[in-house]
Amino acid sequence: MLNRGVNYEDTTMKQLTILIAMVIGISSCANFTMPSNYDPNESKGMIDVLQDVRALDCRTDASQQAGIKEIQESVEWMRLYTDIKGSEDVFVSLGAIDHTLTGMIVRDNMSIGYCKLKKKNLTLQVSDTAQAVMKRYGE
Repeated sequence: MLNRGVNYEDTTMKQLTILIAMVIGISSCANFTMPSNYDPNESKGMIDVLQDVRALDCRTDASQQAGIKEIQESVEWMRLYTDIKGSEDVFVSLGAIDHTLTGMIVRDNMSIGYCKLKKKNLTLQVSDTAQAVMKRYGE
């Protein structure tokens, strides 16, 4: 005797929908970057970058170029360190900082106003990243 009250197509469709939702949920977790643990070297490195950004002198082209070179070197040290350590969260933040810095590097003669705007953006980006790095929990 057949049970006419059960609709097998609806049950299969519900199971398929649940399965698809689970696959999407699990795959979205794979793209999530977990914060890395506190590391005093990363904290010092970010403070070094911030110090170089704050020291950037926008008054002359020579002082701009010298300051940008210092910032580049500090950011590059952080990039190498975080890449080798595997701190993906910090590495991603450095990409945003690098993008802003690149806008300064590609210009031969920056106006003082443009330099000050970029310096302000870099200060905010680096300061936010430094605070995030320094507020992580230890192991």
